[in-house]
Amino acid sequence: MQNAHRFFGETSPPGGRVSSRWLHPPEEESRSIETRAVDCLGALAVGLSDAMKLAMRRSTDATEATVESLLWIHRFPELRIEDLRTLLGMSHSTALRLVSDLVADGLVVREGHRKDGRAVTLRTTESGARRVLRIMSARARVARLLIDRLPRPWVVRLVLIVERLLGGLASDRLSGARACRLCHWASCRNDATAPCPILLATTTHVCPNGPPTETGEGFRYQQLHTADGADPLLELWLEPAGAAFLLPAHRRLEVVCRGEQHGHLEVERLPEGHTALYAWPGATFTVIDAGREIYVEERHLSLRTLPGRTTRESVEALQGEFAQRRREPGTRWR
Repeated sequence: MQNAHRFFGETSPPGGRVSSRWLHPPEEESRSIETRAVDCLGALAVGLSDAMKLAMRRSTDATEATVESLLWIHRFPELRIEDLRTLLGMSHSTALRLVSDLVADGLVVREGHRKDGRAVTLRTTESGARRVLRIMSARARVARLLIDRLPRPWVVRLVLIVERLLGGLASDRLSGARACRLCHWASCRNDATAPCPILLATTTHVCPNGPPTETGEGFRYQQLHTADGADPLLELWLEPAGAAFLLPAHRRLEVVCRGEQHGHLEVERLPEGHTALYAWPGATFTVIDAGREIYVEERHLSLRTLPGRTTRESVEALQGEFAQRRREPGTRWR
């Protein structure tokens, strides 16, 4: 017991008995709910990750790098060794040895590239595909054991919470792919009704609101949002103005939100991938397409922000939910 107290950086309480005072710190020392959330989320992430990786390695009696390599090759049948090296974040020689081991075990075959005769692509064999199925089943069982402990309404809330958090993990397509490297892509990235939140986050980015910049009209705070198009078309809406833009796969728009007062740009994404941006009170939008300003708000629209509510919540309370408003006729697309 003495060693345990020393390990945790504590001394034994008087008399060697643990009282409620030792189990519950004074009020001024108690942690905030945010701190507790940080610790709980961190412990869940570490524990769940460790459990999944262990189950996946045991299912195929292989190292973590071997498991991840096999999953990447199975997802992309024409993956090159250089692509695999980039995804795994390892040296070319290490990736080469890893592929050689997979080929020797009969899990992967090398093939010539269809267009580049000098390149070599990788593909899983039937044995490799069966191994991938075992790996993914092992991973799913670990998560299912946790999810089954929750009532059904909690599971729905969990999905909404986790989707919001996942959107902040990826800054580009590579980091997004790495975050999803152990997922079952056929059930999430291929579902048009519920697109992957990380995939959506990698197509649109919001830069933090930095210090004010000096202009001819005084100081201005600003935030930049970059929106990439897709196939099928995505919609971009600017609120509360209601300006609407169609984004095909080749189109990219830069949206700058500026205001005299400090604020935060709110982003709402619909399941189809459509995006609505909500300016903070007193801010205006400027939209840039290929270096050319195509939309400029000369002055901010008067909006009665409701007490205790964000701009988005105020707009929806006064004008209706975005999902309903975007279906109304008379929209001027730009």
